[in-house]
Amino acid sequence: MDDDYRLTKSCESFGNISEKKKVLMNEIKSAHPRAKDIHKIVSENASEFKSKFLKVYCYRCAYCGTSIRINVKSQFEIDHFIPKTSKRFRSETDAGFIGNLVLACHTCNHNKSNFELSESSQEILNPDLEKIKKIYYRDNMFYIRVSQDASQEAIDFYKKLELGRETCRIDYLLLSMMELRDKIENNDSLKCQLNEKIDFLCMKRNIMT
Repeated sequence: MDDDYRLTKSCESFGNISEKKKVLMNEIKSAHPRAKDIHKIVSENASEFKSKFLKVYCYRCAYCGTSIRINVKSQFEIDHFIPKTSKRFRSETDAGFIGNLVLACHTCNHNKSNFELSESSQEILNPDLEKIKKIYYRDNMFYIRVSQDASQEAIDFYKKLELGRETCRIDYLLLSMMELRDKIENNDSLKCQLNEKIDFLCMKRNIMT
């Protein structure tokens, strides 16, 4: 299995998300020099900066890994990793800095809601960083699971996001088959078989969501 549970074997790595955010922030400052709440700028679906924020995350949910190949742009939302309701912030504007913003699919964002992690767990479970890949993994049946040495808070976060849900598994399988189909050349029969399986999984997914 890939070291990052959110990624299929052939897809692009997230890379250095923090550095990519810095680059995007410079672009936002250039266009909106007085802006303080970056969330407002990148969460508007029609905004060019939402598209650029999606690109920072390779068009994938930072929590479950579902892709824009499966969900439309409007189904991706901008989550406050530390909730805007946290006592750590004096206002919602303070919570809207780009380092606190995470790309999330509609399901993960709404499941997470205002769930707030302790400061120590934030360093481990922040999806922009590396440590989260050691806490959650894909099992042999492609479900997202929690490592045995995970803390109770990491388990609670997993349950809150419902990362073990069937759609996370289906999305992983769909993306894997799409990537395989894209690589196939001169074999229309195999492509046709894959398309049938992709259509079936898409239908199953749509029934479940």
